[in-house]
Amino acid sequence: AIQKNTDLRVRSLPIPIPTPKRKTSFTRSDYGVSDSSFLVVTSFDYFSDKRRKNPEASILAHMQAFDLNHNSTLVIKSINSQHFPEEHQELKKLADGRPDILFMDDYFDSDKNLALLELADVVLSLHRAEGYGINLADAMARSTVVMATGYSGNLEFMNDSNSVLVPYSMTPVKRYANLD
Repeated sequence: AIQKNTDLRVRSLPIPIPTPKRKTSFTRSDYGVSDSSFLVVTSFDYFSDKRRKNPEASILAHMQAFDLNHNSTLVIKSINSQHFPEEHQELKKLADGRPDILFMDDYFDSDKNLALLELADVVLSLHRAEGYGINLADAMARSTVVMATGYSGNLEFMNDSNSVLVPYSMTPVKRYANLD
């Protein structure tokens, strides 16, 4: 995007994502999840704008894919919900009646956050826009299947041969970045 607007040379430097040297010592029970459950994880920061990160789509996709008879769990890992209580309650209401959808709104240290990505069967990001997608790259470095919108910064390292890219269509944005 920058190169086409300048005669100067523009360089792109990839973000280094280390490959873990050993498996995590965390277990699913550390997160309140059964070892036998099919675990899907989606994560976002409320300050990154819920409309952009689109956790609602992850909830709806999980509800469509898995009924309550299926042994599955969707973890919605977020931070900063205390600054957006109405939006957080809207998400919880969408998942009402689904004990297989767990909300974890807390800061995890790096090891605990990376372990959650490693322990997941799938990391899901049905975003409308993504920066680089560090959590997605971290999950891939741990050999976790990643399903994400086939659009935005995550395409720097994701493609049809190494991940599941979800088709999308462009739509105009009416409100963005909590600016109403």
